Order: sequence, then structure tokens, then C-alpha cells
Amino acid sequence: MPDSADDALAAPLTRGHYMAVACVSCAVLLFEVLVTRLLSVTLSYHFAFLTISLAMLGLAAPGVFMAREAPTERTLRFALYGSAAALPLSVFAIAHLGAGMRGTIVFWIAVLLVPMLLLGTAVCVLLLFARGREVGRMYAADLGGAAIGALAAVPLLHGLPTPSVVAALGLLPLLAAFWIDSRRRIPGAIAAAVLAALVIWGAPFALHYTRYYVEQSPPLYEKWTPTARITVAPTTREFAGWGIGRNFRGQLPEQLWLDQDGSAGTPIYGYKPGAPIPESLRFDVVAAGYQLTSPKHACIIGGGGGRDILSALQGGAREVEVVELNPYTVDAVSNTFGGFSGNPYGLPGVTTFVGEGRNHFTRSSALCDLLQISQIDTFAASSAGAYALTENSLYTLEAMHAFWSRLSDDGVLSVSRWVAGPAWPESVRLVLLEMEALRSEGIGEPREHLVVLASHATANVMVFKKPVTAELLARVDEVRTKRGFQLLWPLPRRLWNESRVTEAIANGPGATENEGFDMSPPSDDRPFFFQTLDILRGSTRLAEKGTGEREQSVILLRRLVLLLGGVALALVMLPLVARGKLPRTKDFGRSTLFFASLGFGFMFIEIPLVQRLALYLGHPSYSTTIVLGSLLVGAGVGSFLAARVPRPRVRLALLCVPLALLVFVLPLMGPLSEATMAQAFAVRATIAALTIFSSGLMMGLCFPLGMSRFDGRDRSWYWAVNGATGVFASVLALVLALLAGFMFVASLAIACYLVAALSLPDEAAKAPRDEVQARPEIAGSTPSAAR
Repeated sequence: MPDSADDALAAPLTRGHYMAVACVSCAVLLFEVLVTRLLSVTLSYHFAFLTISLAMLGLAAPGVFMAREAPTERTLRFALYGSAAALPLSVFAIAHLGAGMRGTIVFWIAVLLVPMLLLGTAVCVLLLFARGREVGRMYAADLGGAAIGALAAVPLLHGLPTPSVVAALGLLPLLAAFWIDSRRRIPGAIAAAVLAALVIWGAPFALHYTRYYVEQSPPLYEKWTPTARITVAPTTREFAGWGIGRNFRGQLPEQLWLDQDGSAGTPIYGYKPGAPIPESLRFDVVAAGYQLTSPKHACIIGGGGGRDILSALQGGAREVEVVELNPYTVDAVSNTFGGFSGNPYGLPGVTTFVGEGRNHFTRSSALCDLLQISQIDTFAASSAGAYALTENSLYTLEAMHAFWSRLSDDGVLSVSRWVAGPAWPESVRLVLLEMEALRSEGIGEPREHLVVLASHATANVMVFKKPVTAELLARVDEVRTKRGFQLLWPLPRRLWNESRVTEAIANGPGATENEGFDMSPPSDDRPFFFQTLDILRGSTRLAEKGTGEREQSVILLRRLVLLLGGVALALVMLPLVARGKLPRTKDFGRSTLFFASLGFGFMFIEIPLVQRLALYLGHPSYSTTIVLGSLLVGAGVGSFLAARVPRPRVRLALLCVPLALLVFVLPLMGPLSEATMAQAFAVRATIAALTIFSSGLMMGLCFPLGMSRFDGRDRSWYWAVNGATGVFASVLALVLALLAGFMFVASLAIACYLVAALSLPDEAAKAPRDEVQARPEIAGSTPSAAR
């Protein structure tokens, strides 16, 4: 195996090199996606935004430093064996040191960045070894491996312990080393066997803490899933309810606590079928709707531990339609702990569906007498991880229209959110959202359809299909008095300052927005219901101090833009500037603009697609798999075909890219998805995969076509520009989506590719052929696409 730079660059590539780059790229993508599951348990969920940016940085920075000194096979060996060790060690550090480092961001950056830098170094070295037509094949193998990783990520999250799976990724760089380092196969095999044994044992990588607490003893049940780490444990104290009325004096039933990622929990009540349902449920404000109406058909989004199911049956519902996102939650409650819970999902009259609630009721034709959404949200990063803010689609204008259309003539929509504590802005935004939805339904006075009851920190906002009558108000007063609830609406004018919710219903959002909160109604395109702090205008210190972690993520996002911009500048561009590596050609500015536009454009397409298609496909897991897999496979095919584009037609090919995005991506994010929402999943998945593959194919042409016009003296700078803009764009996309929506971000991506097509110089000064052969740079890779 050659050790010198010249020998390494002169040696022809073998099949082993292509297999090696595929293995390493697969590890990059899997680590990037899977580690977000760990971060969503151990840190505040919005820190998962870091993973995609650090992954981009890990791919970009090594290429820059290699521009200063040509890599050798020794460099490649160090990167492969180093990453094989760094991947499990990073998980070990998270599992055993992370509990004491939850507030130290430097620790988490180091834990994530070190393995990414080593993996990125291996990818860069392998791509640098390619020359001539080998570049296109190597780049295709690179993207093929990443596509395999994208397709494998979600299946690996189903039931397997995620920390062990992430640690096992160290086997992939060892496999890559096996393909290209024949002299060290026996030591590599021994290392692989040791790592496999540790992964099977599992103890070195087991997680025993969350971002809120350290587990004093192992839970009774633990299951890692694409959307949450589910645990079931004995309760340390009895849970009365989300908003238990002050008049409750009874005894609470025996309970277990079902927790998701250590932050979103619900009790499992001990219940025997046929026995009286616990009376405490009647005193929970989230169940007040059952006492104000007489629903025959109750619909529940988020069955959880089964409390709402029991409340519906207790309230007289003969048919209960339950939609639960996580199949492992249903399995735990119904099967593993079915003898304790009484299997509420399987009680007579209960029909259970596994899926996303909004998607289910958009496609359903059944009418609901009461549709209940009680404190349903996701604190944790989904399998989409860093690719999307963890907003679900339940709290948007379009969702409210869908739920409204599913109500019977006497139906009621009952949605419960926090009204006190750090998350109090949620209830204010909820009532404003529902009032705006009613106005768009043609209802002139939405306040006449609202009843809001509260207890402790929870408010139940009930929207009635018909205007609230005096008879219903009398019933509201009776239930409020009997249970000990607080009435927030309707109230006499003299009490309109009783609470922020009452004030918002009576006078609109003005007072709250003046404090720096964003109370605008969320939409499917801008679904950030929980992000209530104004990211652009800022907010008062009092407002920031009094809000919770989800609201604080907006503040973090502001800081991340500056932090990652600075890190990218320091690690990627400054080394080149300091050593005088800037290109000196006359088209330096246009060429820099070309590669910067590609860096922004790729990320501005990827992030909106993952977010928007979660609703269309019915689950964030499906969205992540189909979007990343189709996009990377398409980009790999496009890269392979780039060498066949005649030089006179390069600009025409580049101009076709924004046209393809306009034809495929924007309709998929809007009218096409709306028109086909009622189709079977196989049809929707096929539509999404084909349109994204077609877009990825065109996007994959760009970087090879551009880089082929420059020689080795210039490519390092353009690699750096593309990598740095990709790092910055991964966070900027979220900021822009918060401000203007994902469709705006995708439109900017089209504009970026148009700018790229117009800015690429007609011809660049080429180095002599022997210079290029002696020292080829990466001619077919982009940090944005190489993932």
C-alpha cells in the first residue's frame, strides 16, 4: 500500500476504493441522523440542530487542510481507524460523562465534531485519489453509500437501542479499511470483533439519564423508536391529572409512568375491564368536554397511556376512535403492561389507528361529536432529527380547518395547552389561532363559539360547531363549580383582564406581541406553533426569562447563526486566506458566487422537503427516509451523468436545474400533495420518491460540471466556499422558515440555482494536463451532497 502522496495519487483506484467511500459515507449519514435521537434525550431538543451543521463542517474542513498538503494512504488509514474508535467513544462519552456536561456546549461540539472530522477526512482522501473519469464513479459511490445510510436510518431506529447502534457504526470504517488495507486485515478483524462484542453487551453505551433527571434504577421497560425513547417506570408520586380541579378529594388509582425522551410523560392507570372508571378523570379539565355534551362518537389524537380513552368511555361515548403516532406506545400499554392497564386500546367500542393524527383525520370521512387533543406535542427530535424543527402539524390553520370539517353538527373541538408556567404563551396562541380559523370559515364572531376552562397550569379551549347558548353556559357553570375549574371565557367585560388568554380573546394579540412574542397564526408552511418568541424583532428580557425550552430555542437559533458562521470561517476559510491560497483568476468573484449558491441551494431544498412531507406521508420517519434516500440517489445518478454533458451545453444543463425544482419541488410541497393526500400510502410514497429523485438528479449535475472547469490551484478555495455556505445554510434555512415559511426557503433555493447557472464563467484557465494528473483535487464532490 503506497504511503507517499505521489504514489497514492498515481496508483489506479480499485473496487475496494469505491466500496470504502460508500462505507464511510454511509457512516456519515447514519451518524448524522441517529445521533439526534441521543441528543433529544440528553439535551434540550433544539440542540439537535447542531448535528447537521457539524456534519457539514466535518466534511468541509478536511478538504481545506488537504489543499495545503497532499494526503497519503497513511492519512487515509489514520482517518479510518481513528473514526472506528471515535464513533463508539463518542457514545461512551455521552452515556457516562454527558449527565454532568449538559450545560457545557463545548463538550457536545467536541463529542460530535471529532468523529465527523475523521469520517470527513476519509471521504476527502478517497475523493482526492480519484482522477479523470474515476471522479464521477467515486462520487457516485460516495452518494450511493449515503443513500443506503438514509434508507437504513429509520429501520435501525425501530426497537434497537440507539446508543448501541450509533456505537456499531464504527464497524463501517473498519469495513472500509478491510477493502483497501490488505496488510492489516487481521488486526482490523480483531478490532471489529471487540467492538461487536461491546455493542452486543450494550452496558458501555447504555443511557441512564435524560436532560431533566438521572435514572436511579433501570426502568421496567425501555424501547428506542424513531420518534422517542419510551420508558415505563413506577411513579415517584401519584399523578392526579394535567389540570385537576381543586374540589377533588378522592383517591387516585395505582399508576405507572410512561415517559418519552424523559420529558413528555403520561400515566398508565391501573384498571380492570368492567370495573368503574376512576372518578378522578372527571375532575381533570382536559375531560370537561364530555361533561358539557353527550358525545356518541369521540375522536382522540394521542392515546398515550390510555387516560383519554377511559375519559371518553366514562363520558358516555359508544365509539372511540384513537390515533397514536408511536406503535410502541400502543404495544407497551396494550401488551407489555396490558394486565395492569386493562388494555384501554382494546376495550369494547375503541378503534385504534397508528399514524399521525392530522393525516388520519384529513383522510377520514367519519364525523366526531368530540375531537380531543390533550397536551399533544413532541418535545424530542423526531427521526428527522436535525433536518427539521420538531413541530407537528396539529396546530396550524389548515389543521383547524380539517378538524372543523370532521365535527358533527353539534360537535366540539377540545384542545388543551399550558396556561401557566414557562409555556403559558401556548394557550394564548391557541385561542388566537382558533379564532382566525373560524373567521376563515365565514364565522363573523368567533368568540361566540368558544368556552375556555382552566385548572392549575392547563387550559381546555373548546370550540363548538354551533354558537354557545345560554343553556350550555349554565351547564358550563355547573361543571365549573362542581369540579373546581376556573372560567376564562366567556366572561363579563369588566373581567377581560382576568388572564392573558381572556385578554387575547377579547382584544387580540396586541398586548402580548408588544412584549416581543410572535402570536401570528401558524400554517402548514410555517408551522412553528411552539416558537412564540419573535426571532427577528427580539423580545424583552422579561419575556425570555419567563418562557420555556421550546421558546428559548429561538434565542439559541439566533446565536447559532453567529456561532456556526464564525466556526466555519475559522476552520474552513481563514487557513486558505492566511496561506495565500485564494484564486487569482479574473473570474474569481463569479466562480465564488457559483459555489456559494450551490451550498445554499442544496440545504434550502433538503430541509423544507423533510419538514413538509412529514404530514403528506403520515410520519416523520417516512419523510426522512424517502426525502434523503431519493435526493441522494438522484444526486448520485446526476453526478455520474455529469461527465456526459457536452461542454457547450453546460450552461443549458445548469439552467434546467431551477426549472426542474420549479416543476417538481414546489408542487410537491403544495398543490400536488394536497390533491393526492387521500391516496393510499404506496401512491403517496411513489409520488414523493419520483419527484424528489428527479430533482436530485438535476441538482447532482451542478458541482461536477462547475468543478471540472478549474484546476488544482483553485479547487480548494471553491470546496471551502461550498462547505462553509452549506454549514451556514443549514441553520439559516430554519431562521428563514420561522420568518417566512418553508415555501419561501424552497423558492430561495430555486433562485440560488438560477444564480449559479448564470454566474459560472464560460471558461476557466486550466492548468497543464500533467499538473492536473499529478495533483487532482475533488472534481465531483460537494460537502452539501456528499452526506
